Amino acid sequence: MLLHTEAIVLRRTRAAGGVNMLSLFTKKYGKISVGSKLGFGGKRRSELAISPFTLGDYKIFSNRGYYNLDSADVIKTYYAIGEDFEKYSASSLVLELTNRLMPEDQPMAEVFTLLKTFLEMTEDRKRSPETLVLAYEIKLLKKLGYFPNFVECTVCGTKENLKYFSVEQGGVICEECREKQGDALIYAVEFGMIEVVKYFEVTPFRRFKNLALKRADAAKLQNVIREYMAYHLDITQLLSDSLSAGFFSE
Repeated sequence: MLLHTEAIVLRRTRAAGGVNMLSLFTKKYGKISVGSKLGFGGKRRSELAISPFTLGDYKIFSNRGYYNLDSADVIKTYYAIGEDFEKYSASSLVLELTNRLMPEDQPMAEVFTLLKTFLEMTEDRKRSPETLVLAYEIKLLKKLGYFPNFVECTVCGTKENLKYFSVEQGGVICEECREKQGDALIYAVEFGMIEVVKYFEVTPFRRFKNLALKRADAAKLQNVIREYMAYHLDITQLLSDSLSAGFFSE
């Protein structure tokens, strides 16, 4: 069967025998792993079509759960991202995180649109990208059903005195329940963190084009989110962490 779809290249690795293995996030079929021999032989357009940060039009042979690339045409390369270290670091983090969290072969058009919008906005962004990364992470977790509880105490259910976030409990906890917990992986809720997360959750993504948290606040919120993902989703060390460490430092 020949599949035809728009897709974003999340990852590319070289395998034996002159084969590229691509992790493609397709608009119609979700994330799929595709083998390809395109890109060898020095043709610039073919090389771009199978490189990360590329949005393309792909024709893919599907046979019993295996996918091989038939042809690829570049729709857009977000080349400006590669010209700015912070933009490149932020986008590398988002691509890797999306690749790790997205299940295989499950169409998720809304997440595809979210990622496409992130790349467009990052390319055009004039300010530091950490707020845009946080907004993307929060919306991605929400759409995939992994969003932590910021509404009520995850221990007793009260909505009062929600002053801490428990990574182990998967959400906020009240002051009284905090006294009954151990000290591991519990963070004080600072700078109106609950209100910030709720705003990020419900606000249309394009409104974050020029919005920026204070860098120190963004770093604190990012630390909580990453600890949560490490504990509940087994998202620990990412290859892109060494790049993104700088813009998520206080």
